[in-house]
Amino acid sequence: MGKITQKGFTLIELLVAMALLSALAVAALLALDPLEQFRKGNDTNYRNTISEIYSALNRYYAINNQFTWGTAAVTTQALTGGAAQTAISAAIDAGELKPDFTSVAGTSRLANIYLTVPTGGRDFYLCFKPAAKASQKDSATIWGSDGSAGANCKATGGTADCYWCLK
Repeated sequence: MGKITQKGFTLIELLVAMALLSALAVAALLALDPLEQFRKGNDTNYRNTISEIYSALNRYYAINNQFTWGTAAVTTQALTGGAAQTAISAAIDAGELKPDFTSVAGTSRLANIYLTVPTGGRDFYLCFKPAAKASQKDSATIWGSDGSAGANCKATGGTADCYWCLK
């Protein structure tokens, strides 16, 4: 008499395999945290935008021997209004930024970048508040939105959210 052999998996074996694969998938998602990765990408875009604006304003100064705001102080304001918006428009008009810079950078992005010019008008600070946890703990994220030294920032072991600034 011959032996009957069955090929295949039992239902229990399939359920155990599916449970293990599900657990691995959940662990991978938790480790990668797609939302945090998205925030890191946004923070990198902000840094690049700030660097581009900072360079354009310095180039404008090198050619015209003054900044677009002259010698006036500019209180902390978003790049979408007042003297800050005028500074961006002047850099565009002078050819230091591309004509479509504001549409490429995005109005919402520019609204989250702050320009401060202390009295005398020779220094200026461009700042944004990072969204990613890693960026908030970055050693460069220690400033107030006006470029002043922030107190109790996460980067220095505190609990307060601070700004990343280019000075």
